[in-house]
Amino acid sequence: MSKCPRCSNSEISEMDNYCRICGLNLKGEAAAGTAAILEEQLQLLETRKRRVEMRITDPEARQRILAALEARCCSVRSLLQQI
Repeated sequence: MSKCPRCSNSEISEMDNYCRICGLNLKGEAAAGTAAILEEQLQLLETRKRRVEMRITDPEARQRILAALEARCCSVRSLLQQI
C-alpha cells in the first residue's frame, strides 16, 4: 500500500499498521476495502475503453486515449497485486 485510502497520506510504509495522520488500520479490513475500490476503478476503466472504441472515430485519437486508459489499468492492477 503506497498511501492511506482514507486521508491519502503518502508517508506510510509496508511496516506501518496504522496511518500516522488519521489512524486508519492499514491491515485487515482497510486492505480489503482498498482492494474493492481498486477493483471498481478497474471495471470503470474497462467500460471507458469499450466506449472509446465505439465512439471515437479518429484512429489516432482513439489509439492515444486507449493507450492512456490501458496505462491506468496497468497501474491499478499493480496496486491490486501489492495488497
